[in-house]
Amino acid sequence: MLGNRMVPALLVGAVAVASLAGWAPLASAAQGAPAATGAPDGHCDAKEFCLFTQQDRGGLVWDRLSYDDDLHGTNVGYYARSWFNKSAYSWRVYSETHCRGASTPLGAGDWGNVNGQWYGHIKSMAREDPNGASVRECRS
Repeated sequence: MLGNRMVPALLVGAVAVASLAGWAPLASAAQGAPAATGAPDGHCDAKEFCLFTQQDRGGLVWDRLSYDDDLHGTNVGYYARSWFNKSAYSWRVYSETHCRGASTPLGAGDWGNVNGQWYGHIKSMAREDPNGASVRECRS
């Protein structure tokens, strides 16, 4: 439970330990130039959905505004250990690329740690906007 909200049990609990050796920092905005709010920049800003390499929103971050159809090679995606949904929409993480396979919803404003069942299996993610555009784009 986070505050007054329940987080899906699927993503809360103990996780397997992963070695971060060899992980390079994510690409970020140009040195000295601040990124626009919501731009993928390695910082979890308002309106974004973020995956982290460590529990409790620690370590490297992979941040998105609407979807990511293939998290392979992102340094964070497959081995995310926690997440934070700073958007006003629910998001879904998927077990396959292009927003296919098993999925679970992650509510707006919630955060949690990835459990052993999902650890190493988050391969894509999409915002659940009212018209479904994010999921459709992710699947194309």
